[in-house]
Amino acid sequence: MSVKIGNFNLTSGRSLIKRLKVNHEIKSFKIHLINENGKPLGTMDKEKALQVAEERNLDLVEVSPNANPPVCRLMDYGRYKYQQIKKEHKQKTKTKQKEMKNIRLSVRIETHDLTVKLKQAEKFLTKGHKVKVVLILKGREVTYTERGFEVINDFVNNLASYYQDKEGPIKEKNIIQIILDPKH
Repeated sequence: MSVKIGNFNLTSGRSLIKRLKVNHEIKSFKIHLINENGKPLGTMDKEKALQVAEERNLDLVEVSPNANPPVCRLMDYGRYKYQQIKKEHKQKTKTKQKEMKNIRLSVRIETHDLTVKLKQAEKFLTKGHKVKVVLILKGREVTYTERGFEVINDFVNNLASYYQDKEGPIKEKNIIQIILDPKH
């Protein structure tokens, strides 16, 4: 089943929305009923609650199945499901925006290339992305790790106004790296 929201088609197959029991799917004979405004109507038979729901053109939805008796609410289930899908989609788009961006440097990087990488990192940090700066030491460059740390530290110092202080650069085998979090 797919639901269309604006320009988006969402399939409920991958949705995280909890499936609730509606109307005749409810197994319990006695239920505690809450009206559409959130006010309790008391404990009653399921059949009577279904009649009340039908009179008001609403659905009887089991919101708390573990309670004794289960709690059911009068609501428009289609509208509720639509709002949940919309809310879930909004959350997905918010979390997707912030990613980890990688920038690779070299010990022998030229100044022009370094300024291009700086502008790129600046752009990523202003958009709110984390930036992982990686410098890989190849061959005999491993003996010049101090030069690698100098290149990374110069790079990071030029971005000082765009990121929050964390840890310094870390060296693992032949890789020197640092992760920069954007300023909020």
